[in-house]
Amino acid sequence: MWALIENNTIVRTFNRPKPITINNIQHPRTIFTLWSEEELNTIGIYSITKNIKSFNSKVEKQLSSSRVFENNTVVESNVVVDRDLDEVKQSLNTDVSNTLSSYLSQSDWYYIRKLDKEIAIPSAIQTWRNELRANAASMETSINNAADVAAIKTLINEGTLSVWSSYEDVVAAEVAAAAKAAEEAAAAAVEAAEAEAEAAEAEEEVIEPV
Repeated sequence: MWALIENNTIVRTFNRPKPITINNIQHPRTIFTLWSEEELNTIGIYSITKNIKSFNSKVEKQLSSSRVFENNTVVESNVVVDRDLDEVKQSLNTDVSNTLSSYLSQSDWYYIRKLDKEIAIPSAIQTWRNELRANAASMETSINNAADVAAIKTLINEGTLSVWSSYEDVVAAEVAAAAKAAEEAAAAAVEAAEAEAEAAEAEEEVIEPV
């Protein structure tokens, strides 16, 4: 981007090269790419240096933006401020609620099928839905307990407000739990069999009279 400066004032800006008339002299658009910065400056054209602060619109807003010509330089900058805390909390809680609804909708059909055809709901589905609701409740508590917008920013940056249970993880946990239970049952069976064998062996022992 470029700016046309007259009497130390920005009178026009250009997003892309274009023909321009300055002091009754017609210049082609190619001057923006073929001329050096110094050559452009001699006719009052300066590149715009951006000093724009990025911001998260969930917790911040741009209060203003400006372009200033100082020390033979055009600088574009902005002013960013925090949003109102209550506004931020309401918006984030709405996001959590909407995300929860979106996740739950993925498995609603299991419950419709249960009502319609009396087909049992997989335990992993119910566990997953319970964990999702717990995730949402935890996020809402964190949001509502935040003392200021800075605390909200920390929650966002740390990922606290984006941790949702995965169905695949729930299934994997159930498989692991089942495998562990089977292993423990097998170990218990071996132990019981050994104890039974020892007891039977003890009963077969004959004590010779003295």
